[in-house]
Amino acid sequence: MQDSQEKRLDEILEKEISNLRDLTSSYITNDIAIHKMEKGLLSTVLSLCLNLLKFVIAQKVFQHQNLLPELEESESLKKSGNRSCKYLSLFGVLEYRRPSLVSNKRGMIYMVDEVLLMPKNLWSYNISELVGSQACHINFRTSVELLNKLLDRLFKIII
Repeated sequence: MQDSQEKRLDEILEKEISNLRDLTSSYITNDIAIHKMEKGLLSTVLSLCLNLLKFVIAQKVFQHQNLLPELEESESLKKSGNRSCKYLSLFGVLEYRRPSLVSNKRGMIYMVDEVLLMPKNLWSYNISELVGSQACHINFRTSVELLNKLLDRLFKIII
């Protein structure tokens, strides 16, 4: 990692650890119900993870901004600028911009998405797995509502 990347990563970590420290101190000095402490800590840790994931994806976009796919016979590519993408992670919703290409044979191509093995529906495979495993025991809508209840401080899954 370059010095500027390390510095930015350190800034993110320092800010999030400071948030955790402040939250924990407030729990010590105030009488707060345990269930509220759990939700507060979980929300703060999820925020830390979301910011780290955003940082990593930004680095991947930068690293692979000029990556090109292998061309098929008689295939041509044209750069199409940067396109926005929303991704629903376990930690919350993140949005990023990545280079796009247009192929006369394959349509739109996002090389960063291919490198990261992004799911086509842009729901985290982890979320899909959690919702799917619960849907075996309860209906799909109820399993999504259960996940929303757990993670309600950061995002809502729309069904």
